[in-house]
Amino acid sequence: MKVTACLIQDSPVFFDKSKTLQKVESLTRKHAREGCDLIVFPESFIPGYPRGFTFGAKVGSRDAEGRKLFGEYHRNSLDLESADLKRLENLAREEQVYLVIGVT
Repeated sequence: MKVTACLIQDSPVFFDKSKTLQKVESLTRKHAREGCDLIVFPESFIPGYPRGFTFGAKVGSRDAEGRKLFGEYHRNSLDLESADLKRLENLAREEQVYLVIGVT
């Protein structure tokens, strides 16, 4: 069996899960039309790999601004118990592809 794989090298829309999911849909549809069967997104694509973010943490403490930023990061993460997962499952089914997406 031949499988055409696509590795996405792109960035999410940080701190905006809705726009990131729209981007996933757009990229998936584009590459599905090009004949890809397996579409692989980067690690922590939803909500985005937090490279460089300290979230205000220092050994033994975290400041209020860091807690606020981490809360925002968490709110933009994928909730496996929500409609987010169903949205991705439906996308894969509609486009007849397998999706691999790193989520936090």
